[in-house]
Parts: sequence; C-alpha cells; structure tokens
Amino acid sequence: MPTHEYQGETTFLRQVIAYDNTVESHDLDQRITQAQRDALCVRRAVIVMGLLVVSAVAGLGYAAVLFRHHPLDPVRFFSHPFVKFLCALGLTALTCALAFLALGAAYRKRLDERREECRRFATKLIESRLSHRRIRWLPSEVAEGRRTAITLERADVSTGGTGSDVRARADGNR
Repeated sequence: MPTHEYQGETTFLRQVIAYDNTVESHDLDQRITQAQRDALCVRRAVIVMGLLVVSAVAGLGYAAVLFRHHPLDPVRFFSHPFVKFLCALGLTALTCALAFLALGAAYRKRLDERREECRRFATKLIESRLSHRRIRWLPSEVAEGRRTAITLERADVSTGGTGSDVRARADGNR
C-alpha cells in the first residue's frame, strides 16, 4: 500500500478513536503520533545521506576532471586530501543510509503494529456504539433465497422512549 494510503487510513483511524474520550484512546493516539514522527525523521535522514553520497560522487567527478594529477595515476589521485575526504564522506554517508533504511523498516513495522492496534480499538468502539442494533434473517426466507431483514432497535431515550421499548422493522430484499 502506498504511503499516502497508509497516512489516510491512519488519519481516519485516529479520528475514529478520538470519539472515545478515554485515557486508552489518548495513549494510543500519542503512540501513533510518536511512531509517525520517528518514521518521518528516519526518512529525512535517509534523504540527507543520499544527498551526501551524490555530493561526494559529484566531487570525485569534479576532481577527476579538473585536478592537474589526472586519474591516470590512481595512487597520486587518491592520495590527494580532497579526494580522500570525498571518499570518506561518500562511504560514511552510504553506510549511514543503509543503517537508516534498516531503522526505517523497524519503525515502519512498529507503526503498522500501532495501526493494527488502532483498528482493533476502533472496531471495539464502533461495535460498542452500534451494539443496540441487531439484524436477523428469517430462516424460512433464507432457505428460499429471499432475505427479509428484521432490524431490532432500542427506542431513542431522547425522544421519550424508555430504552426498553423495542421496534422492529422489516426490510424486504430479494
């Protein structure tokens, strides 16, 4: 799944858990936010290391073309302090980029775990909020290939119902 889809899904899940104003939902939201920050920080570090590698290679190209000691004599070329610096910079940046990529994979895994935890929490929250509504299929009509859903709902307390009143609605579906 592309990154923008992950971000959209995570944003949606965070909005869903925000409806539950509990310590658990706030803690989960903070852990997701921290995991996103960590992943973004590592992604930026990889980009910086990539730029340093490209700069070192460009500097070596510059040195190969413009130095008086043309690279036909590699011993003299690589003994120049500027070339040594560029080689060290390029190798160090490449090593760090690989390490940051591994760290980024670990952070991505942790963010996926937090997202899955958030999915479970959101599912539990939605089920608890919608548990008053039950859909039952009439067995005789399921066997015939027709389905008539009987939806049982509690009466809305705000409209004067007692909460124990039950209304049934049949929806015929073929």
